[in-house]
Amino acid sequence: MRQVESIDLLPHLEALLATESVTLAAQRMGLSPPAMSRALGRLRTQLGDPLLVRAGRRMVLTPRAHSLRDTLPGPLGALRRLLARPDGGRPRMSRPFRIRSSDAVPCLLGPPLAQALATRVDGAALVFVSEGDEGPGALRDGTVDLDLGVQGELGPEILVRRLLTVPMRAIAARGHPILAAPTLDAYCDVPHVAVSRTGRARGPLDEALAALGRARQVPIVVASFLDAALLVAGGGYLGLFPGGLAAALGPRLGFEAFAPPVALPPIPFGMSWHPRMQEDPAHRILRDTLAELLGGARVPG
Repeated sequence: MRQVESIDLLPHLEALLATESVTLAAQRMGLSPPAMSRALGRLRTQLGDPLLVRAGRRMVLTPRAHSLRDTLPGPLGALRRLLARPDGGRPRMSRPFRIRSSDAVPCLLGPPLAQALATRVDGAALVFVSEGDEGPGALRDGTVDLDLGVQGELGPEILVRRLLTVPMRAIAARGHPILAAPTLDAYCDVPHVAVSRTGRARGPLDEALAALGRARQVPIVVASFLDAALLVAGGGYLGLFPGGLAAALGPRLGFEAFAPPVALPPIPFGMSWHPRMQEDPAHRILRDTLAELLGGARVPG
C-alpha cells in the first residue's frame, strides 16, 4: 500500500476537499493557484485517484474524495490509514449504482448484471431510473452513475463507450395475418404503436417509408416498450422493437418478430459516465461487466 508521502500535503488535501476548487483551496492556504495545482497533482499520483474532476464550469469530487472528506478531520494516524491506496481487494458499495435507461434495459440486462456484480462487488445493487432529461446534467451532479442507450451529444468531458449495434424488428401479435405475408402494403395498412418518451410519433422508420413514398398510421404513442408490447400482443397494432427485446418478450407476451419490409439502420448502443467515476474500482467493474455481458471485448475506459 502506498500512502501520502509527505504530511505537508494533508492540509492541501483538506482544503481541496472542503472547497472543491483549486482556486479557493489556494486562497485558504495562502498559496498561488499553480502551487495548489502542483499539490493536487502530487496527491493524485500518490492516491491513485483524480480526486477533483471538471463537470462543466466547476470541479466535483470523485467517490474516493467524498469518502475522505466525510471522515476528515481526525487524528493523524487515522488520516494516514485513510489515505492509503486501495490494496486491490474486492470493492464494496455503500449505495446502489444508479443507471439511466429505457425500460428495455432492465428487462434484458437487469438479472444477469445483478448476478455477475454480486460475485465481484460487495454490496452491489442496481437502481434503474427512467430516461427523462438525457443530457449530461445528471451525470455531472452524480444523481446518475451511468447512462445506457443511444448516446447523443453529452458535452466534452463525458466519457462514452460504444458497446454494440442493435437491429430493429417489427412485431405483431401471434397469428396476425401480416406474419404470413409481410408486404409493404400490409405493413402500412395496419396501425402502429410507437414508443417515445417525448411523445414523438415519427422516427427513422417514417423517414425510410417517406423515401419510398409511403407512410404508416400511428394512432397511439406510449412511453415504454412494455406498454407497446402489451398493445401489440392484443392484436390490433404493429410495433418496432430492438431485436433482443423482441426475442426476450415475444414468447412471454404473445407476439412474434419479423423483418420490417423497409431497410432500417441498426441502433448504436453504448454507455456514458462522468470522469469522476473513471477510476472508481466498483464503477470500472460495472462497465467491464456490461461490456462482457453484451459480447464486447474488455477495452480501456
